[in-house]
Amino acid sequence: MTTVTNALLNQVFIFRLGWGIAGSAWATNVAQVTGLLFAVAIFLRADYRHRYRSHLTWRPHTGVLLQQLRLGVPMGCRRRRTCWDSPPFR
Repeated sequence: MTTVTNALLNQVFIFRLGWGIAGSAWATNVAQVTGLLFAVAIFLRADYRHRYRSHLTWRPHTGVLLQQLRLGVPMGCRRRRTCWDSPPFR
């Protein structure tokens, strides 16, 4: 589903709207979000929940999420700073 959505949106964003590479990036982002929403919709569907009890398997653990954020945010900022501060390639 995500691949087909990406291909269709690439045609629209790149060629019809003339957005070029930025259009490809937007198409990929929209396709990824569409795929995620589709998967969540299936995961939380009533018959799927009843058969597999999927609604019981996902419970957010605040401590684990905070630990991931404590590690991930500084690493992401460091990577961004490295990309922004480095001289352009020649």
